[in-house]
Amino acid sequence: MNPEMIVDAKAIVGEGPVWDDTSQTLIWVDIMNGHIHRYVPATGEDTFMDVGQHVGAIIPRQTSGFVLATPSGFSILSEDGTVEHKASVEKSISANRMNDAKCDANGRIWAGTMPYDGASTSAALYRLNPDWSTTQVLSGITISNGTDWNLDNSIMYYIDSITRRVDEFDFDTQNGLISNRRPFIDFSDNEGVPDGMTVDSEGYLWVAFFGGSRVGRYSPSGDHDFDITLPTPQVTSVAFGGPDCSDLYITTAGNGLFDDAEAMKNGAGALFVCTPGQTGRKPNKFMG
Repeated sequence: MNPEMIVDAKAIVGEGPVWDDTSQTLIWVDIMNGHIHRYVPATGEDTFMDVGQHVGAIIPRQTSGFVLATPSGFSILSEDGTVEHKASVEKSISANRMNDAKCDANGRIWAGTMPYDGASTSAALYRLNPDWSTTQVLSGITISNGTDWNLDNSIMYYIDSITRRVDEFDFDTQNGLISNRRPFIDFSDNEGVPDGMTVDSEGYLWVAFFGGSRVGRYSPSGDHDFDITLPTPQVTSVAFGGPDCSDLYITTAGNGLFDDAEAMKNGAGALFVCTPGQTGRKPNKFMG
């Protein structure tokens, strides 16, 4: 189960991998370079486009194209590469940017922000509705990161990295409401901080640990199952992909490591893949 480095992108902050079943490709971002990557497993080719601004996440749309989470809010990325701004958040907080996002089963995007300095509690979690209206659902966040849902969508899992926890909420699928926040898994004694996350077809959580050189798998009751170890420390996010969702893609960051020849040789900022034996779920698409 040793992950294979498939794209030595040397990304500053590789993030947000998501499988696009329409094109049978993996889409992922390099946040600080403003790059949208497309990896084609059939050929091993990875290409990218520069969208001219930091981009924290990319989500497929049900119609065509993608939604980008950018410092100013949300934009549509059309298939021809055109970017159209659609909804604004935090216009008065220039020190923040979008950091991670995921779509729920009813086609709403949940996207969070973080301060560029990674320290203040000025960030928040937002819900982007299919009519392009936005709702702030959490405030007082520092580094908004991984989000996903259990198998029956009754629980939403969420990571604010600075807390070193996965929290859970009761989730109202019909109305897109969260309540009763409580700690689910505490990682205070673990090396690294929890970052991106996905839930597999058995309801287990896969959590990437920034600074921890690993992805951990955890049961629906919070028990640690096993780890996948990476040769580079800054592991940022995970997503299942492939026709049967059996491939686990892992993004990493090279920020702060570019002057370390050994770190770069080991894949800092690269895209990795492995086939762990478990399968994921197809990603939800934005309905707007």
